[in-house]
Amino acid sequence: MATKPTLLSSEFYSRTGQASAHPLSWPKTAPALDIIQRLEWFDNSCQIECTKVHPRRLRTFHDQAYIDAAYTAEAEQSVSPLVRQKYGLGTGDNPVFPKVIERAATARNAVVRPAAAPIDVRLTA
Repeated sequence: MATKPTLLSSEFYSRTGQASAHPLSWPKTAPALDIIQRLEWFDNSCQIECTKVHPRRLRTFHDQAYIDAAYTAEAEQSVSPLVRQKYGLGTGDNPVFPKVIERAATARNAVVRPAAAPIDVRLTA
């Protein structure tokens, strides 16, 4: 049985951006979604809105100390020299900016959710 392609996206990415100093700070998601809509590659029934995952799920990829440091950095919009050295937060490669954790938590859901999809299909078939 063939399945329809699915587009996982989030309106969150259309209204937020990375730090201006980040090498990927230029808009990408909103223009890509606009092109997809204009070319009619997907209809609305094939699009799934991804939301952020609970902070404990971030432990799949990061240890709790890093997660705590990232939440603190986001709240304070700065990092101590120790945190910068230990985790690389607040550097040009990993800048701190508003909503940095929400972006990461939403991206985590968009990455892991499709991996679980074949299991879900098998269980419901």
